[in-house]
Amino acid sequence: MDRHLDDRRVGRVAGDSGIQSTGWGIPQERGALPLAGMLPCYDTYRCADGGYVSLGALEPWFWRKLVTRLGKEDFGELQYAAGESAEGVRRDLQTIFLGKTRDEWIRFFEGEDVCISPVLSLDEALSHPNSLRAAWSWTSVPPLGGTERQLGLPIKIAGEEERAPGRAPRLGEHDDPVLAELGYSGEEIDGLRAKGVIRKRGTP
Repeated sequence: MDRHLDDRRVGRVAGDSGIQSTGWGIPQERGALPLAGMLPCYDTYRCADGGYVSLGALEPWFWRKLVTRLGKEDFGELQYAAGESAEGVRRDLQTIFLGKTRDEWIRFFEGEDVCISPVLSLDEALSHPNSLRAAWSWTSVPPLGGTERQLGLPIKIAGEEERAPGRAPRLGEHDDPVLAELGYSGEEIDGLRAKGVIRKRGTP
């Protein structure tokens, strides 16, 4: 399997480039694209404790249930509002969400078919049950002692046992095997070490 980050980036911008080429006239700027802040139904909102919730009520039924639960049925026809109308809805929603903490809002919508989720910190995300179940992070012992958390492999292959990632090496720890694999003899490697090209063995 050969997977490059650039491939993912090209896939991500395919929709945006399509919007631009169709002549819709939407500028390719932050906050001007439908899924990047243009629509108040698809945005993040700050809460009373400084945390954020992520709102993804792009489908009509999500939006209807959201505004009904908030007691803002008058927003029903403003899901895809643009321009000043969108800013008005966004300001009102921001005021509403500032009335409770992030976790209070999640409890408020619990059991409701509303597309809303907490914006988690990195520590919260890595300790989330979904992350633990998918083995997204591992605890390893670094060469200088202690423990550290590393990200796991993002690609899971059916039938293969999950492997913990290797720890970070010391500087120069793998000089000899790497150079040997490249065809250098033991004498040549010792010569590079004597000239200071690579680190001496046992150097911290």
